[in-house]
Amino acid sequence: MSLVMAATLSLYAVQRIGVFSMAGSFLSGNVTVSELLFALERLKLPRQLIIPMAVGLRFTPTIREEYNYLKDSMKIREINISFGGLFLHPVVTIERAMVPLLMRSFKISDELAASAMVRGIDNGKRKTAMYDLKFKAADYILLITFTAAVFGLFFL
Repeated sequence: MSLVMAATLSLYAVQRIGVFSMAGSFLSGNVTVSELLFALERLKLPRQLIIPMAVGLRFTPTIREEYNYLKDSMKIREINISFGGLFLHPVVTIERAMVPLLMRSFKISDELAASAMVRGIDNGKRKTAMYDLKFKAADYILLITFTAAVFGLFFL
């Protein structure tokens, strides 16, 4: 019974996190932070929502890169932090992978915050736009497809 519950919980978590992961991967690969800031400001979203999204867009690829550096350094030391190692020795693997990653992420977040402050992200005045953002036909098609998928999943 507990194995079924663990599998169900894992699938539920993957389903919930997967949507945000896919959206983040798309955004980080196709949108610059400046474009995202301008687009969200044009949508009249509150700055309390815009700033964390912009920082997250910049932070996620950096952490992924840091994790790859961590994996490489652990490989050199012949320490297993793979998915299989997580099942065999979960506490040791988490300690060896997550503690250095968290420490590095604190430093990176401080650097990103300082960079954003220097660029004037907290300035309340409206900024001039370098981009002409308008909905195109592909955007409308994607919006209709996404909305239909959400309603389809809701009614299932």
